[in-house]
Amino acid sequence: MQDEPNAEGGGGGPLAWLHAAAQTPFTSLAVFACTGIWVGVQFSESLVTPADFLRWGVADIEQVRAGAWWALFTAEWGHRDLWHVALNVYWLWMLGRPIEQELGSLRLAALCALSGAFASYAELGVSGSTGMGASGMVYALFGYIWFARPRSATYSLVVPERVVRLFLVWFVICILLTEVGWLNIANAAHAGGLAVGCAVGWLAMAQRLRALALVVAATALATVPWLWRPWSPQWQYETGWEAQVSGDLEGAERHYRALIDVGGDELWARAQLALLLHVGGRDDEARAELALVEAQDKERAAGVRAALEFVDECRIWATRSAALVSSDLREAVLAASQGKLRVARELYAKCLEADPEDDAAWAGLLRAAYNDPRCVGKELETVLDRLEDVPPEIAVQYYGPAELLPKLRARLVGKEEEE
Repeated sequence: MQDEPNAEGGGGGPLAWLHAAAQTPFTSLAVFACTGIWVGVQFSESLVTPADFLRWGVADIEQVRAGAWWALFTAEWGHRDLWHVALNVYWLWMLGRPIEQELGSLRLAALCALSGAFASYAELGVSGSTGMGASGMVYALFGYIWFARPRSATYSLVVPERVVRLFLVWFVICILLTEVGWLNIANAAHAGGLAVGCAVGWLAMAQRLRALALVVAATALATVPWLWRPWSPQWQYETGWEAQVSGDLEGAERHYRALIDVGGDELWARAQLALLLHVGGRDDEARAELALVEAQDKERAAGVRAALEFVDECRIWATRSAALVSSDLREAVLAASQGKLRVARELYAKCLEADPEDDAAWAGLLRAAYNDPRCVGKELETVLDRLEDVPPEIAVQYYGPAELLPKLRARLVGKEEEE
């Protein structure tokens, strides 16, 4: 028969601590994993680019969609700050041990995997990143004990009412600290972990039909934020960009204005609005958006003007049908002039299948790929393989590919080129 856990986390010195660790191997492993990864992060290069974070199991939504789904299960083990890892390790030890002694190591591991993945998923849906740290998992353990207290006297000792108040007040404080900009806390991960923990604790006390209803509701709630999350700047950006590169200028405009309303990158959104409005022939509105950009960032405004000039050049080029032997090339240039970058890339690629020596198609493909950040993965690798064969004199002639190619290669490996 297993020993009853001490509500205060154990005592009696190192030997007693080692004995407690041996009694709850998964909790001990979780504590050592969080601590060890934190030490590794301290001795690694600084975390700046998405690729840097991915090395430690943390991913953004683009990386998850590109195949790094496993980050949902790894992001919770890494930490950057000492205070963060100290708090989480303490509560993992305090809350994990009594659960492991009651449920066993495998069930606790399943609860941690489920809650960690759901917490990362929730944060991904709100912020566009899985977040980093075990806080969501800690909130899940707290939620489980809170709701399952009637089945165990030990649970009531570990999570008395004062601890319930502590966790709930800290939950609110974290939201306030994030809102005022003092700390950047993954509050959605806290909420997701807490929801899973409370649900599993409730299921432990519930009848089978109630459990089935909860599973169905949880599945629905998990699906909706992935498909529709208008409160998220990242979602507004992604949906707007998807509309833009597909040629739905009205849809893109709607999402970019919503992006501004929900606190996203206003300068980026207004720069895109200037381009969309110019493409749509609403030049007065485009100039107004450009003026707002220029008032805050003259360098970015210069980039927007260059993009507008590129659109105008494509329009002129597309009207010179006599100079464009290939109708596909003409349609590709026209699509690029309308902001339909995905369509343009497909048409340029079709031109190159018919004529691998078509320098204009090479150059157009390069420019369309560069201007569309959603061109990643295998498609980008194919584009770069094609562009390796562009003659140097052509590379210099068309849109400065000597500068664009290194940036595209950096995107392929997940690094951002420093300006």
